Amino acid sequence: MSGNVFISYASQDKAVADAVCEALEGAGVACWIAPRDVTPGELYAESIVHAIDAARVVVLVLSQHAAVSPHVLREVERGSSKRHPVVSFRIDHAPLPAGLEYFLNTSQWLDA
Repeated sequence: MSGNVFISYASQDKAVADAVCEALEGAGVACWIAPRDVTPGELYAESIVHAIDAARVVVLVLSQHAAVSPHVLREVERGSSKRHPVVSFRIDHAPLPAGLEYFLNTSQWLDA
């Protein structure tokens, strides 16, 4: 399944990410979220790369967990390199490491 929105999140924030996905899909916006949409038999990382490439927007569930996740950083970096807008849905006020801040300094933020 491809989606217009790729949802990036740390595994500890899965419940919030699922709620964001449900709300977007309820409004008619197609989403791609792991692990739900990982293609059976495809390598996990490969599936994520294909999904980010196909997306129009990256929605980041931004939290203390996401801020320190190397996987989230790679997803945001990939989306940014593809010139996809990154919309951060911030669920706490954890400080951002410089690497993540670099990619998010011009993006839209929504505080939960």
